[in-house]
Amino acid sequence: MKVDYTVQCHRHCYLQGVEQEVIKNPILKRCRAMDKITGICKRCHCQWDTHMHVTYEFKKQLTYLEVDDKQSSISSKRILERIDERICHLQQEEEIIRHICAKLTLFLRVNSINPTNEDIIEYINHFIQEEKEKQNAGDNNEQIIIGLQNLIKDYQDEINLLKSNLDNQANTNDAPTIEEIFFFKCQLFELPITGKYIKAQVESLNLNQMNMIEQREQYVDLPSDAKFSETMKALEEVLA
Repeated sequence: MKVDYTVQCHRHCYLQGVEQEVIKNPILKRCRAMDKITGICKRCHCQWDTHMHVTYEFKKQLTYLEVDDKQSSISSKRILERIDERICHLQQEEEIIRHICAKLTLFLRVNSINPTNEDIIEYINHFIQEEKEKQNAGDNNEQIIIGLQNLIKDYQDEINLLKSNLDNQANTNDAPTIEEIFFFKCQLFELPITGKYIKAQVESLNLNQMNMIEQREQYVDLPSDAKFSETMKALEEVLA
């Protein structure tokens, strides 16, 4: 089993306002691990824009299957058929995931939650750069790099198509609604192969974010007469 991204330049970084798993977030310039003048990390000596807040570790695990020599000819043929079948199913799920990612990006764009739409592309480019570094070290991963590059192209094509359809409309009625977003989430969770992993990752991210919020909370003891102040009275009216 191999763990990627083992360098933790600032463990338990509680810098506020940072999007998780997104590189090139300018708020990271203010992290204590960064040199305030050069923007270079004091730990790894890389630029700030190569860093991101990571709430999970990515692991690769190789699994080996022993084939019975007594039925080698039959088993080999059947195994190859099963591999081809699984690859086909994975490609189908990849297409569904890519389509939903494009829809979610469009939802964020229309609702102005995130002013940029390149986070996913930047994230994949980050993986491509990591794979190229492994390749320079002798890793035979050319097909992985090509696959990631094709993934960016297919995703960008779908995003451009959705943007074009939306821009040609007089309003944003074609944009996904919040109800559709929840439907997409359920659709991802129910994917036969990758659904359980997506669900586990989302639940883990939610839990980690809640833990980070709790660790950032600060409790202040107010004076006894604070409840009679104008500010507290206004707050009570808002919460009523």
